[in-house]
Amino acid sequence: MSWSNSVRRSELPSNWDQIRKEVLEDEDYSCRRCGAYANQVDHIGDRFDHSRDNLQALCARCHGKKTAREGKMARYRLAPIRGKRFEPHPGMKP
Repeated sequence: MSWSNSVRRSELPSNWDQIRKEVLEDEDYSCRRCGAYANQVDHIGDRFDHSRDNLQALCARCHGKKTAREGKMARYRLAPIRGKRFEPHPGMKP
């Protein structure tokens, strides 16, 4: 989902651009996961906790992978609540 379709921007503090810049500068624009050029700031845990200890610089690739993994985990956690059962993809079954 892109920023233009998201309400996420409204959940960030008014000084997010400054916080983001400080995190990227603190970490020398280096991805904490792979060392590549980082241009994104990620919430390590709680997405509403904007403290420096909960933020890290990531490259677009690592940030995308982390976000996808977290989304998948959330779907699995919520499946029983929604009355759905997730099964592995047929090509992934033993």
